[in-house]
Amino acid sequence: MQRRVRWAKIEYQPNLQTPIDPVPLGVILEEITSWGTRHVVLFGREPRGNIPGLQLEKAWGPFRDVVTEWFETISKSMREFVSDLDADEYAIDELAKRWKWNVYLRAPETRAVQSASLTLDHYGRTWYEEYIGEPFPRSPSPQNKPSTAARRRMQPWLARTNALQAAYA
Repeated sequence: MQRRVRWAKIEYQPNLQTPIDPVPLGVILEEITSWGTRHVVLFGREPRGNIPGLQLEKAWGPFRDVVTEWFETISKSMREFVSDLDADEYAIDELAKRWKWNVYLRAPETRAVQSASLTLDHYGRTWYEEYIGEPFPRSPSPQNKPSTAARRRMQPWLARTNALQAAYA
């Protein structure tokens, strides 16, 4: 059975007046099942401190918060309107309309996925890794502690994931 997953890349444009290459922040995926359930997963990274290329050195207040707190803000934004959508409307499309300034969603796309056994979380991790170019960190456990090199590489970024599920009657 083929599944349809709607997804978008999330980016940050440090300079709207003189655009430079955008900074990839994460991915968001959404699936609406045939039995009326909406599943959304968000995989992303937020900068911790001043990272070269983000041009945050002189940013303050809301101009800084838009990139350092984008993950929670997008999550809250979706929770505010998702219950107002029709059962067949994708929340990602509404987010793309609302988020179009420094932090924005690229045009959402639909991908057909074949496997019914793989979760949306699996596809989110995979597509995040393809887009960002590095693996999404697993939750550390005593047996699965990241190497010193991996911790050093991820230190400037805080990795975050979130899931939303809604059922429609």
